[in-house]
Amino acid sequence: MPILGILASSGGVRRPEVTGGTVTTLNGYVYHKFTSSSNLIVTGGGEIEVEVFALAGGAAGAGGDTGGGGGAGGYRAMATYGELTEATYPVVIGAGGAGRVNYYGLSGGNSTFGSVLCDGGGGGATGNNGGQAGRNGGSGGGAYPIGYSSNPPGSATGNGVGYAGGYGGISGPNTYTGGGGGGAGSVGVNGTTSKAGNGGSGATISGDLLTIVGQSQIAGGGGASTDGTGQTKGDGVYGGGNGTNANSGSGTSATSYGSGGGAARNGGTPGNGYQGLIIIRYAEA
Repeated sequence: MPILGILASSGGVRRPEVTGGTVTTLNGYVYHKFTSSSNLIVTGGGEIEVEVFALAGGAAGAGGDTGGGGGAGGYRAMATYGELTEATYPVVIGAGGAGRVNYYGLSGGNSTFGSVLCDGGGGGATGNNGGQAGRNGGSGGGAYPIGYSSNPPGSATGNGVGYAGGYGGISGPNTYTGGGGGGAGSVGVNGTTSKAGNGGSGATISGDLLTIVGQSQIAGGGGASTDGTGQTKGDGVYGGGNGTNANSGSGTSATSYGSGGGAARNGGTPGNGYQGLIIIRYAEA
C-alpha cells in the first residue's frame, strides 16, 4: 500500500498517509478498491481531496408462480467527494440479495461512504400470495401481474442512479409474464403476453477505471420468468441474471457488480443479485 506521508511539491504541505482496500497506482492516480466492508484510514495530518465511485448490491429475482427480475443497485459514477483529514472512515459494501424459492426476491444491501449513499436494488415480485408489486430500491424490482392488470413495478429511490422495474403482462390464464428489473441505465422491460421482460441496461466502464473495476458492464437488471413454457423468458443484461420459462425452472444469478438476479418459476430457485463496490481515488503525490 502506498504511504503518502511526504511533502507535496507545492508549498511544502504535508499529505496524510492513506490505507485500506486494494490499492493500485495508475496514470497519476491512487485507487483504493473495496469489495467488502472495511475502513479507509487517514493518518499523519494534513488533508487530501478524493473522488468516490460507489455501487450498491443488486437484488434477487423472484420465485413462485412467475416472477419479476431483480433490480440493480444504485450507482454513483466517479465524482468529487471532498477533502479527508486524519480519521477512520467506514466503507460499507452492500451484499447481493438472495433468491428464495416461491418468495419475492430479497433486495440488495446499501453501499455507503461518508455522505455517499447508494441504495440496494429492489427485489423482484412473485406471483405467490395473490401477486405483489416489485420492491423499491436503487433500481426497482420487476412486477408480477394480478387479475387482468399489473401491480406496479418497484421505483428507483434516488440514492444513486437507477430506474424503475418493468410491468408484468397478462391476457388470460397461463399467459402471465413478469417485468424485468430496472438497471442503472434504463427501466426494466415490460412483460408481454408472449415474452417476459428483459432487465434494464446498466453502466459501461471504460478507460483506467476499467482496469480497477475489472468489468466493462455493471449494474444491469435481471430478467423475468413466465407462466407458460410456450412463452419466452426474460434475459438479464449488463451482467444481470436470466429468467426462465421452464416449469420448476431456476433463474440465473447476476455476474457483474451491482446487477440483479433472474426470476424462477414454480419451485425453481431464483438467481441472486451481485454485491456492490466502492472505489476511492486521489491524485498521486
